[in-house]
Amino acid sequence: MSSGGKLARLKSAALKVAALINAVEKNSKFRQLASYSINVLLKAVRARESLDLRASNVVMAALAEHPQSLEMLSCASDCLAALAEDPRQAQTPKPSPRAAA
Repeated sequence: MSSGGKLARLKSAALKVAALINAVEKNSKFRQLASYSINVLLKAVRARESLDLRASNVVMAALAEHPQSLEMLSCASDCLAALAEDPRQAQTPKPSPRAAA
């Protein structure tokens, strides 16, 4: 594959991941939409398309919106675990102000 084709593919993947992260952020108040968005993000992470360092923070914020939901806990945990496997994602998520309360 030429370097131009590889660069185009990387840009496309980055745009896809950014859109998915924005969807999680936008839908965080709606449990089913947020969990669906996180599951789609998880698929992108597992395909190694993710390199957006906001991903873990956005997933944590969505989880904080629904602390009693086992569905959210499950999909958020899976997504965070997949992010943790990628050394490019290495960072400590900042806890949300709600989680501290």
